[in-house]
Amino acid sequence: MEHHVQEGESKTMVDEAERIGKAIALVTLSLYVLGLLSVNGYLLFFGVSDFTLVRVRFIYTGTLILLVFMSSFVVPFILREGARTAEEYHRGPAGAPQSSRMILRWAMSLASVLLSSALVWLAFSAGSARSGWTEPLIAVIVTGAAYLAGSLISGYVRWDQAANRRNFPSGTPRRVQYGDLAVYGWATLLTTIVYIAVFMGVAYPRIPVQLGGGRTQKAQILIKQDSIKGVRELGIPIHAESNLTDPIEIIYEGSEGYAIRSGTGKVIQIKKDIVAGTIVDL
Repeated sequence: MEHHVQEGESKTMVDEAERIGKAIALVTLSLYVLGLLSVNGYLLFFGVSDFTLVRVRFIYTGTLILLVFMSSFVVPFILREGARTAEEYHRGPAGAPQSSRMILRWAMSLASVLLSSALVWLAFSAGSARSGWTEPLIAVIVTGAAYLAGSLISGYVRWDQAANRRNFPSGTPRRVQYGDLAVYGWATLLTTIVYIAVFMGVAYPRIPVQLGGGRTQKAQILIKQDSIKGVRELGIPIHAESNLTDPIEIIYEGSEGYAIRSGTGKVIQIKKDIVAGTIVDL
């Protein structure tokens, strides 16, 4: 009997481990796809793409996008809804102003959004001596966009569910439920695209590559001797006395090459196999 119990417990543990493994794999794949699509949407403006199948950087970027959304909307939402639920079960003394509790709920949400903005601002500042009033402003814009996107969807769902309860006291018909799910899905997709576009447009170019961002780097590239002529023909200036290029801007480093912007403003792609080394200006 004891033997069968141990076998049952072992099987339960194995099944639980498999479920956890599948969940981790699904989350990782989702973050990878999110990062891949977001990064290539950003690179589209430079005429560059990177659809490499194995690219850990995409996971970093997807995680970064998700973390900003979680801290900007999910945490404030949980705080606000938790305070609302606590208020329903623990009413204050008679005559206590309702407005004070509402102010407390929104103050908690605002504090969480500002904290998220501060974290994004710190990400902007990592590894860079640049500072100015635009950096915190952009951090507030990004976190505000995430909070607004989530609030619009959750607010619409709440309003629609309340309308269904009024219009269908005996229960919402299945056809109406399907229609609502379709609307929720499209609204969520469009709102998510807008949020990601804001994030990739204003925040991603300012966050260092090490954190999953796309901050450009000033660098000089050492070109291999047999590729000097071809690189010059591309319009990349190279020192006459060495194989080093003039200072250029690395827009993106892919697994197979670099996308760089020369002094004339042109975006040029070169393969890594013609590069002997780089000197990065920190």
